[in-house]
Amino acid sequence: MKNRSNPATFGKAAALALAAFLGFGYAEDGIVYKPLKFGGVQEFGSIAKGVVANDAGIVSSTNPRLQYEWVDHFGTFLTQEVVVDQRLNLQVGLGGVFEFPKPEHVIPKYGSSMYKLFFVGPSVAKAVYAFGDPEKPVFSLGAGLFPYKYNPDAVDLGEYLFRSTPYPSTIFTGGVLFVNDDAAYLQGLHGRFQMKDLTVDALLATETSLPPLYDWSLGLVADYRIADGLVDLGVGVNFKRLLQVKPSRTVREVPANAYFSRHGTDYYADASYYKAQKDFYAGAGDSVRAASYQSIVDSLSHWLNPSDPAYVTDAERNYYTPAGTILMARASLDLKKLIKVDLGNAPFKLFTEAAILGWKDYPVFYEDKWKRAPVMVGAHLPTFNLLDQITVQFEYFNSPWANNTYNLGAQNVAIPYIPSGSEPLFSKNQYNDITKHDDYAWVLLLRKELYPHLNLSAQFARDHMRTVGTNWFYGGRLEPSEVLYRNSNWYMMAQLGWSL
Repeated sequence: MKNRSNPATFGKAAALALAAFLGFGYAEDGIVYKPLKFGGVQEFGSIAKGVVANDAGIVSSTNPRLQYEWVDHFGTFLTQEVVVDQRLNLQVGLGGVFEFPKPEHVIPKYGSSMYKLFFVGPSVAKAVYAFGDPEKPVFSLGAGLFPYKYNPDAVDLGEYLFRSTPYPSTIFTGGVLFVNDDAAYLQGLHGRFQMKDLTVDALLATETSLPPLYDWSLGLVADYRIADGLVDLGVGVNFKRLLQVKPSRTVREVPANAYFSRHGTDYYADASYYKAQKDFYAGAGDSVRAASYQSIVDSLSHWLNPSDPAYVTDAERNYYTPAGTILMARASLDLKKLIKVDLGNAPFKLFTEAAILGWKDYPVFYEDKWKRAPVMVGAHLPTFNLLDQITVQFEYFNSPWANNTYNLGAQNVAIPYIPSGSEPLFSKNQYNDITKHDDYAWVLLLRKELYPHLNLSAQFARDHMRTVGTNWFYGGRLEPSEVLYRNSNWYMMAQLGWSL
């Protein structure tokens, strides 16, 4: 059979590929090929103090500590964008990050050799169709895998609506990179309505990171600009796991996920929670409290025994679920529009964001929604042209539990991380009281363009960073617990990034 390929067609394809590679756009028959974007990042720095979980997922004072642990990440990406008939926008990108796990695992056979991990996959794969005027579409509808960011001012902390879980209440920042990784990556549908200063996004996203997998969440985000951006207001809601693909996985009916009431008091159906408290107070010499919790342990042994007359039946049990409603509100004030003084090209703004991670209260573990309410405030400060950006952020999150996903990831139960009673890393004067010492987070970001398309960023932070581990196969292989487990923990990181 003869080859009927057209030499002219082949020539056009070659010219298109060359033009894209060299950074030039190309148009033909209503199809516009935007310049191929490519770039890379080199990230290096040190984790001044932190801790990681052991192989069993336990965070303990005997675990390897990160003491000025050196970090070296390298990433690269390619992105191609095509516009068809001014309405259909197609984006596809491929990226990869190479790094060492923390703590570093030495290969025994070779003494000082260590495993190096790499993460390669699509950075974006999205199709968006615009309705109405192609230049200013009133409505657009897209689908695929894409980064989503609703708070343009948040550089690290914030973006709670899609970077948190309600039950257990956990927050995430960063990813395989620490700096300039401030968006949520979603897979699903994205609709956008725009009219003058009002923008409304609707997102239907599937869960592909934390168990139970495949559930669908519905998010609604509204943004309204006042006085040409002097004030920017935003609100949002995320109905987390609204559509459950396998409800038996989303609401696991097992004792480790159950609670019930007896004689007007609510109890968790796993005696280990009360035994841990008994062990702590017994070790602290508080015999009265120890006896009180031992009494609960003894009662549970009867109530959970099917042959006991006081047995708690299935009808009397209720179950925790990771499904819940997350609410968000944010605001920003652009001070450069008020102060008529030359402060340089950097933004000068005040901004804030707050959320409630789960509107519904549950007995025992989630009785106060205001302890599931992170609040962030921040500012972009004037640089007087010495730098391109100086941003500071502070966060207060008064959660009584560790920021840890282990029980959800390993056991698929929606309860917080419960430390053993003899673990001093979590309990000092009262059981689990040291979790009060992780309520504050902060970040300082500095950025400077060294040369066109070449930027240097420096970040100092105590945030909710998780490092890549070798024992985890959920959540992007990140540690179940935030590494910076105390207010005094922090890291410093520099990132050199280039793109074209």
